[in-house]
Amino acid sequence: MHVKFDHVFQFKVTLKGIKPPVWRRIVIPCDYDFWDLHIAIQDAFGWLDYHLHEFTVRQPALRMELRIGIPDDEGFSDDIVLPGWMILLAHHITLANRRVTYTYDFGDDWCHDVMLEKILPRDKAAQYPQCTGGRRACPPEDCGGTWGYEHMLEVLADPGHDEHESMREWVGEGFDPKHFDKDEVEFDDPLERRDLAFGKRPMSAGPPDLRLIPGREGSADLSGTDSPPSRDDAVRVLPAEFEKLLREESEGFRGFPVATVALYGPDNKRATKIAVGIMASDEDDVGQLERWTVDEGDIRESAAAASEILTFIKKNGVRTIAMSDGVMGCPHEEGVDYPEGEVCPQCPYWARHDRWTGEPIQ
Repeated sequence: MHVKFDHVFQFKVTLKGIKPPVWRRIVIPCDYDFWDLHIAIQDAFGWLDYHLHEFTVRQPALRMELRIGIPDDEGFSDDIVLPGWMILLAHHITLANRRVTYTYDFGDDWCHDVMLEKILPRDKAAQYPQCTGGRRACPPEDCGGTWGYEHMLEVLADPGHDEHESMREWVGEGFDPKHFDKDEVEFDDPLERRDLAFGKRPMSAGPPDLRLIPGREGSADLSGTDSPPSRDDAVRVLPAEFEKLLREESEGFRGFPVATVALYGPDNKRATKIAVGIMASDEDDVGQLERWTVDEGDIRESAAAASEILTFIKKNGVRTIAMSDGVMGCPHEEGVDYPEGEVCPQCPYWARHDRWTGEPIQ
């Protein structure tokens, strides 16, 4: 069980493609992994966990999406799906990257938008996880996805429909699509659920707390490592000061204040600017903001800049560092370095590429 955590994550999980919306608000320990989140979503919605699931997590710096769920040990698929029980939420869901997609049942294809709303101090008197809100009933299992569910509701609402009686018998007399009561939600122990699903045996596919480490030529090294990621698909020699910054960032969420560290450069390979902002709490916007720049080379290779950043972070009592996964845009400011409404003349790369995905703009 999770007992040694100081903060909790508050998520709003919304089922996509259904109106009026079906959603739940859950509060879970900050040391949860993706398997734990899967179980919390299942229990909060009322799904029965009959089918496979998968989380899709965006990795903007790598121009790819990380797929997390249950690996295919039988070799029927060439797609890489990482084991959710070995990947901590705090390593991939942050204040700078709040959203993931959760898909349940690849036949009916129930897609959920999972949004990190707040990071809160743990209430020592409370039990976690919690469901603190929600609207409307979960669709029945195997009803045919969003289209099938809409059809089902239409049939149930029309006593004269040819399928009304058979549909009512199939779904059960007690089903009310408007009903939801958060006090009726009961959460299972995710470890017990895992043992029930797979048995008490070592799980495959890597070490605990698996992190995605960029390698050469855009490849991904999915093995364990004691060294921090370089945040680039080029091999760099980083100064000890920047390695320390990365190590502290890799420890995940440890409380507020939070330092947000964003990298900017003329393209997605070279960073020439680092901006560091301080968030005192989840209710506050970024307050104090400082910037460091270099005219030549990559600022990640500057020991002086890294040392000043560490001093700035320590001065502000920072407990958590949230760093962008890579270079995320032009280092020049619109309306300051070039006219507002125009494209930066010094960084043509960003005029042709999306700053979050790195994909070419059509």
